[in-house]
Amino acid sequence: MRWNWKSGPKTFLEISELNWINRDLDSVKIEDRGDRWTWIGTEEYSVGAVRRTLKRGMNNSNNYVLKWSKWIPVKCNVHAWRAEMDKIPTAMALRSRNIEFEDTMCPLCGSDDETSNHLFTLACRVWLFVARWCKVAPFAVNTVRELLDIHDHIGLHGLAKEIFHGIVLICCWSLWRVRNGVKLSNSQARIEEICSEIKSVSFLWFSSRSKDRTLSWSKWCNFVIM
Repeated sequence: MRWNWKSGPKTFLEISELNWINRDLDSVKIEDRGDRWTWIGTEEYSVGAVRRTLKRGMNNSNNYVLKWSKWIPVKCNVHAWRAEMDKIPTAMALRSRNIEFEDTMCPLCGSDDETSNHLFTLACRVWLFVARWCKVAPFAVNTVRELLDIHDHIGLHGLAKEIFHGIVLICCWSLWRVRNGVKLSNSQARIEEICSEIKSVSFLWFSSRSKDRTLSWSKWCNFVIM
């Protein structure tokens, strides 16, 4: 193809781009017929065929599926789901998105950079409280994903296991609320108040959302789950 340049390409980059354009244009074949739609699938076009074509190009082997708790509000489930993906706005998550902070330290402990894994897994006193309250062995985890799956490994079964899972998600939600209060309002993070809120809020939600109307506050505090 011959170009009618007013000012031809001069730099190495401009000449390289011109060569790329010529190569692409050489591969184009113009036919004397009307335009028509085509698609990349190997079978006749349909919604199902598109879905199967898209699925063939996906690798879901490493995708994590969070088990949602049915008796807690959707906001707590969504928060845990986003925390596992590191999609909540911790200091380090925002920095990875080119939002700079002068102080990236965890506002609850001040000992390390604030990440989802650090914020939720290293609240040792909260998790010790949960273990004692729910009468399970103390546990330690390294990631949010391990924390969200801990209900499968602490020896509870049936309704007690389901309730424990919801309590863990409520703990994450409560810790995030406390973190925001410290970060944005300079409030104090008091472990006793956090634990008290977790126990009372979880009882309120379970008693109002569950079909079981026989569970009393006394039984809840002693984790007597029938």
